[in-house]
Amino acid sequence: MADVALRTWSAAEYHASDAISRSRLVDFEDSPALFRDVHVARTRPAPEPSRAMEIGTLLHLAVLEPAEWQTYREQLRGRLVDKPEFAGKGARAREEYLDKFSPQRFRSAWRGAVGLS
Repeated sequence: MADVALRTWSAAEYHASDAISRSRLVDFEDSPALFRDVHVARTRPAPEPSRAMEIGTLLHLAVLEPAEWQTYREQLRGRLVDKPEFAGKGARAREEYLDKFSPQRFRSAWRGAVGLS
């Protein structure tokens, strides 16, 4: 059996690399031309993440990379200002939305679900 080396990458390094990811495979399945333009030729910027993708990233970080959660939360906070669902609701509504996906909330929910509360 060949030796396999594990590589530890930050999320930024992983996404900047040419590694094949599920997201890239989905892009290819949806449109080989989009895949080529965004990931190979890099002549087109990647589409803005959808709300579902943002929530998925928050959940992933809360569960698997809690140290990175706060950094992403700060980046996302700035983008939420322009989202129609937060128009006129103010900063408190954005903060409450982001805090729904905090690592602390998931730890608490998990402990309750497995009877450790």
